[in-house]
Amino acid sequence: IGPMTSARTGIPTVDVGAPQLAMHSARELMGAHDVAAYAAALHAFLAPA
Repeated sequence: IGPMTSARTGIPTVDVGAPQLAMHSARELMGAHDVAAYAAALHAFLAPA
């Protein structure tokens, strides 16, 4: 959905997310530490300079 939406809006966009195995399957998997690392990365990126 992200790439399709960004292509239609004309707004420079980056589609990011935490890495997962088998997204949208009955059994999605991801590392327990990936959630905290993803949150820390977003916090650092969005923090005021």
